[in-house]
Amino acid sequence: MKLFIALALSSATCLGQIQAGRIVGTVTDPNQAVVPNAKVAITNAATNQSQVLISNSAGDFVLTPVNPGVYRVEVTAADFETAQVNNVEVIVGQSARVDVTLRIGETSTKIEVVSTSPLLNTESGTLGHEIANKQIVDLPLNGRSYYELARLTPGATLLPGTGNLLRIRANYESGTSISGVRGTQTSFYLDGVDTTDHHQGGTLIQTSIDALDEFQIQQSEYSAEFGNAGGVLNGTTKSGTNQIHGVLFDFLRNDKLDSRNFFALQRDVLKRNQFGGGMGGPLSIPRIYNGRNRTFFFVNYEAMRQRAAHVFNSLVPTPA
Repeated sequence: MKLFIALALSSATCLGQIQAGRIVGTVTDPNQAVVPNAKVAITNAATNQSQVLISNSAGDFVLTPVNPGVYRVEVTAADFETAQVNNVEVIVGQSARVDVTLRIGETSTKIEVVSTSPLLNTESGTLGHEIANKQIVDLPLNGRSYYELARLTPGATLLPGTGNLLRIRANYESGTSISGVRGTQTSFYLDGVDTTDHHQGGTLIQTSIDALDEFQIQQSEYSAEFGNAGGVLNGTTKSGTNQIHGVLFDFLRNDKLDSRNFFALQRDVLKRNQFGGGMGGPLSIPRIYNGRNRTFFFVNYEAMRQRAAHVFNSLVPTPA
């Protein structure tokens, strides 16, 4: 029984790595010699939660898993000035490299550097494309399905669907094809959990775009934890921060705003509302518990109500 529980926990941990990234780097001195035993503090800029590790004998450090977000890396070592690298962005499923060069001096002196995104990812050979939350929320989406944004990736196309066409289904029997592989072989992951419908392809879980932080479309050369041969849509949801943020929305489509179908005698009935909201922040109870820098919450709700008519033409025999 203990062995079964251990295996279950280890498998859950492996799944959790899929949506996470990592921060790697090397600490050197002005002569590019490695600096072992340097103290590396990595802090999430949104939650102010910090993790501390020590560089090894080769001056290298690795922090994994790391949830997507913006981080601050601070490195201290004896006889060197403190170095701080700000705005280190970790993207879902990728590694962020932060190489730090320490200057000789007092530890109390701090040198701050602003990190810039590299033009080329040298930590992985994966071909893919990242879609950030700003693109997810700001780009027009009919039906508010973020899967539609996968078509922004070169090599991804939406083919005409056949068979069971459900609104919530992102891939049909011949749906989104990535790099020429049929849609039924596309894998979907959300927060490290495989949400793929392995029977017909696609997924039956459609996360609200206001709850989604970012997602990545991987085309090829991905890691071994992704088992299928097709493309991979790897998404991660938001979490709370030290600041309280919220959103309310209601999208309306109504026949009063539509024109008449050319083949209909009157306008089709259409009453469609997509509504909901979300909120996140520190989980605090006044005078009892302050969750800043420690405990956070995020909740989201979205619903759709629709009444619609359907116009079609049929050929029938004449009375003769």
